[in-house]
Amino acid sequence: GCLAGSVFAAAVIFPSDYKNELLNDSKKMTEKQRYQLRPIIQQDALAWSVGIATAQEIDEINILEASRLAMKIAIENLDVKHLK
Repeated sequence: GCLAGSVFAAAVIFPSDYKNELLNDSKKMTEKQRYQLRPIIQQDALAWSVGIATAQEIDEINILEASRLAMKIAIENLDVKHLK
């Protein structure tokens, strides 16, 4: 969870045969590695989205529920109409 500010969650759909050895556990990656992977993910993904829950929402529903809300928003905003 966050100590201050909003909480973010991402959702990505890759082709079923997609392989990238750099994609593993984002918490084990450096900030630099995460920033380097972002354009690769955006280019290779069939769809991607980021969901945000604000600090106010965190205060109102707690960090766990706000994290779930951010995940739900990310999933709901995936642009799947271009999927094959």
